[in-house]
Amino acid sequence: MIDLEKIYKIAQEAHAGQFRRDGKTPYMTHIDAVMHRVTSDEEMAVAALHDVLEEADDITVEYLYLNVDSHIVDAVILLTKMKGQSYQD
Repeated sequence: MIDLEKIYKIAQEAHAGQFRRDGKTPYMTHIDAVMHRVTSDEEMAVAALHDVLEEADDITVEYLYLNVDSHIVDAVILLTKMKGQSYQD
C-alpha cells in the first residue's frame, strides 16, 4: 500500500520555500495540479515526487529508496532530468 500522506509530506519538505517562475506562487501548486490530473495512487505518488530530484538539493535517490516504494522511485527517476542531461534525452 502506498502512503500518499508520507509521499506528499516529502514533496512539501523538498519544495519548502520554492516558488513558481512568477516568484510569488508556491511551487506546491504545480505539484497539486499534476496530482489532480491522474487517478491511481501510484500515479499520484509519482506526480507528487516528479520534481524533487531536480528541484531539491537535499533529496537524493538513496533517500527516496529508503522512504518510498521502489517502483515509485524507479518511475520518478525515469521522469527526472539529471544534471547535464537535456530534456530531449
